[in-house]
Amino acid sequence: MAPSLFSCMTRPGVAPDTGDRRFVGLKNPTGTTCHMNAVMQALYMTPEFRQALLSCRVGELPQTAKALVSVFSQMQQGGRAVSTKVLSTALRPVYVCTRQQDCHDTWLVLVDQLEESLKGTSQAKLLNELFEGKQLDYVRCHTCGTVTDTRDVFSNLSIAVPNGLAAADSD
Repeated sequence: MAPSLFSCMTRPGVAPDTGDRRFVGLKNPTGTTCHMNAVMQALYMTPEFRQALLSCRVGELPQTAKALVSVFSQMQQGGRAVSTKVLSTALRPVYVCTRQQDCHDTWLVLVDQLEESLKGTSQAKLLNELFEGKQLDYVRCHTCGTVTDTRDVFSNLSIAVPNGLAAADSD
């Protein structure tokens, strides 16, 4: 792969650990939290998100955001693998970690819970500022040339993966 694809790893502040500290993983105690752990690791490696969340006063945060701050704080300290039990507990009953799910399901539940959890705090708009985009869809009439456009805000992108490409990657 081209080095430019990994340029985000060379940005200042992306890698949170410096010196002799190493990255730590997340525990998967039930065998069904790997999807949540993947989302947590991606969020932790997003410096703007991690720094904003860790800058919150824990006392002002509701349970979900407080649990995420706890997991991030433990990850930042280094050492042993970190348990995400406090977060999976905070996400109940909306999110159940005893059944197999995927990262997208986890992301949607977590974003909904965090948006609610961050209301009224200094980071109320954090998720929108970092993970929201705008899209312009348009249709042009071939007969008269009239263009009709629709502007949408999105926080998830659907990307079509051709069958041939998906099959080639699974080999």
